[in-house]
Amino acid sequence: MDQKTLQFYFDKSKKAKDQVKSVYNEVLEFTDSTYQIVDSATKDFQPKEIDSVIPIALDDLVSFLMTSMFNRSSKWATLKMNEKLYKLVSGDMEEYLVGSEIDKLNKQLENTSDVVFTYLNQSNYYTEIAKALREAVNLGVGCYRITETTNAYTPFTFQYVPLDDLYYWVDSLGRPNYVFKVLRDMSEVAINLMFKGECKIPSKLKNPDEDSETLMEIVVPAEEDGKFTYMITDESFKEILLEKEIDYNPIAIFR
Repeated sequence: MDQKTLQFYFDKSKKAKDQVKSVYNEVLEFTDSTYQIVDSATKDFQPKEIDSVIPIALDDLVSFLMTSMFNRSSKWATLKMNEKLYKLVSGDMEEYLVGSEIDKLNKQLENTSDVVFTYLNQSNYYTEIAKALREAVNLGVGCYRITETTNAYTPFTFQYVPLDDLYYWVDSLGRPNYVFKVLRDMSEVAINLMFKGECKIPSKLKNPDEDSETLMEIVVPAEEDGKFTYMITDESFKEILLEKEIDYNPIAIFR
C-alpha cells in the first residue's frame, strides 16, 4: 500500500477517533484516576482522586467475565467441521461415509483445539486479555497485540494495547482491519528490542544512544483475500522500515 493510501486511511481513522475521544476521557474521569487518551507526545495527565466504588465494580465485572467465559481451567471454544458445507463439497458420497469422514475430521480438530489451549494456558493471555477487556467494558473498545516467538513452550504472547495513540478504520464488512499504532520515542535500541532486528533503523536516527523517532506500526488488508500487510514506517509514511505479508491481524480490536 502506497504512502497516499496509508495517509488516506490514517486521516479517516484519526477523524473518527477525534469525534469520540472527548467522550472516552469524560468516562475515564470517573473510572480511572491514572489514564487519559491524549494521542500526543506530551503525557502530562495528573492523577486525581475518584470514587473507588467504580473501579472496583469494573474489576469485579471483568473478573466475572474472564472466569465465566475464558476460564483457564476449561476449554471454552473448539474447532468443528461445518457439516452442511462438507456435504455440499462431498458430491455424491454416501450419507454414512460423509458422517464417518466428519467424525474423523472433528477428532483431528478437537486435538488441534487441545494444542491451542495448551499453548494459551502457557502464555500470558489471561492477564493481558483481562486488561483489554477492562477497557472494552469501560469504553466500548479493547485491543491486544499477538506476538510470535521462537520459544517452543510459548510460541506466541499477548500484550494489552491502550487506546492512547491507537487509530483504526473498518473495512467494507465493518471489521476494524485498518490499524495504526503510533510508537513514540523509538531509539535504535528500542527498535531492535521490539522487532528482534527485523526492522530497519530510520535514516533520521544518527546517534543511536541519544536520538529517537516516532514510528507508525500499521496493519492493513493485503490484496490477497484473508491476508494482511504489516508495516513499520516513519511518521509521514514515506520511509518503509519493515513490510511483510501475514495470515492474520496481530493487533486485534474488539468492540
